[in-house]
Amino acid sequence: MDVNGKKLVSWAEMKGVQPNSPDEEGDDLDAVKENPDVKAALKRRGITDFGTVSCTGNGFGYFGTAEEQGRWLFRLECFQRYGALEDGGVIEGLSIQWDGNEKKVLRVIDTGVVPLPRPEWNYDLASVGKLREVPTPITVQQPLGPSYRIEGQSVIWQKWNFHFRIDRRVGLVVSNVFYQDGDKLRSILYEGSLSEVFVPYMDPSEGWFAKTFLDLGELGSGFSSSLETGDDCPDNAAYFDQIS
Repeated sequence: MDVNGKKLVSWAEMKGVQPNSPDEEGDDLDAVKENPDVKAALKRRGITDFGTVSCTGNGFGYFGTAEEQGRWLFRLECFQRYGALEDGGVIEGLSIQWDGNEKKVLRVIDTGVVPLPRPEWNYDLASVGKLREVPTPITVQQPLGPSYRIEGQSVIWQKWNFHFRIDRRVGLVVSNVFYQDGDKLRSILYEGSLSEVFVPYMDPSEGWFAKTFLDLGELGSGFSSSLETGDDCPDNAAYFDQIS
């Protein structure tokens, strides 16, 4: 990649590896609603207005089955929206296996109709009633300035100093961690970061067994959002731009 010229110079395929899934591949998969089996499953639940249904998916994981070989699979579930809200109740008992490469439904698994939740979205003031009194604010102050010092991407605090960076995939990476042990600068850690965050739901039922999220491998952990002083962080916080 020619960064200055903003153009791709060359590329080479890496065999035997697979990238993590971008959000775009698992969102807005409303094309599945055109599948006859999906339509039939929705109608069995009394859903005839498919415009109120949205379907999204996540990585299927790997279970060593023959149908997984050479495929980019997603496990989809659908939600029924209520009113103007984008999110609604999950349509339990319905799972869809989606081939992300060929953009088609492989299987529709319907384990039976489960009553759909139909809550009232009563978050307006008239429905909630009298609100709690707003408590007095809490502030974090350092009138003499921070006790740490930042030099570029290095932090010095008391007897500690380390280098940090934010990786787009693994998030925060801390390296070259040293501790001032008397007159000796002792090395504590060369580099440290999260290798993976594994979130298993531990439910063996058909609609849930595949929900074993791998936050770094599938979703990435370094995708951060903007932070606001006073809302997300105290007034004396130090901010850094994420390197793309």
